[in-house]
Amino acid sequence: MNSTPTRVDCYVHVDAPPAPSQDPPRLEFFPSPLHPERGTELGVAYEFQQQLTLALWLYRSAPCRITTWPGRRTFPVSLSLRGDALEDFLRFARALIEFHDDRQAYLVARISPDVLEDDIIRVFFVGGHRIDDAWLKARWPVMAATDLYERARRSHEADIAFLFLMMALEVLFNDGGSELSRRIAQRCAIMNGRNSAQRKEMFDIALRLYVRRSRLVHGDLLEKGRVLAIRKEDLYHATDLVRLSLLRFIVLSRVKTKTEVMRILDDAMFDPGVSEQLQAEVEEHWRKLGADLHSAINLGCEPDGAR
Repeated sequence: MNSTPTRVDCYVHVDAPPAPSQDPPRLEFFPSPLHPERGTELGVAYEFQQQLTLALWLYRSAPCRITTWPGRRTFPVSLSLRGDALEDFLRFARALIEFHDDRQAYLVARISPDVLEDDIIRVFFVGGHRIDDAWLKARWPVMAATDLYERARRSHEADIAFLFLMMALEVLFNDGGSELSRRIAQRCAIMNGRNSAQRKEMFDIALRLYVRRSRLVHGDLLEKGRVLAIRKEDLYHATDLVRLSLLRFIVLSRVKTKTEVMRILDDAMFDPGVSEQLQAEVEEHWRKLGADLHSAINLGCEPDGAR
């Protein structure tokens, strides 16, 4: 019996229109072989779609989605992956394979925990993963925050998406205590800022976003005679802060508990070298997996299509 997840090949078909055409290329994917009497292959295609979508969302903060092809008409886009950019994304997506496997194990532990009690059955759901209290304690923050991040990216309502993103930041950086907004902003800025100026900018952004979040949650919805609305730039900045934090927690959760990470971030307030060491550790992990983390850190490049 295999102790690792089964890999299923998928055919990918790209329908490129003639050169004079104004229609974009169409990409279709489906598992092989398709069986007319069972839904297994379609289930695999669904999982493939879910993982590809999450990879895109972790790679860039710009709005993107996979949709059913509705006919030969064009779509406005704010980001296009071609040539070297596409190759870079594919390397990044491959580096997420272990994370996808961890997410599958986490989802089974969360939704069907009884499965984990049977050693024979569990292998079909989580492969060779050894899931115990220590494994869950180390990984649940990044997994729960990823759930909230996905829900935010799927939402068509700006205020709901914004609240999901702020909840994700709390899951990652809150460990109780007072001055919640300030501690979350400081930790987020220290983890993701590459120099003092960038950390200060991110700290100010996170604090501003948290004020907005508090007004939404507590019903303070009037602003200059109008109902409070989430601005596109606020939603984009919240998306970027969560995305960048997840890219680092994906690595750190494999070797450190959340408590250990919070202690390191708090120590870094007095010693910037601690933060630099932490970032170097994360970047080295991604490099070993064949991905360049810098290419996914697209700070300060808010797309025109940001919601």
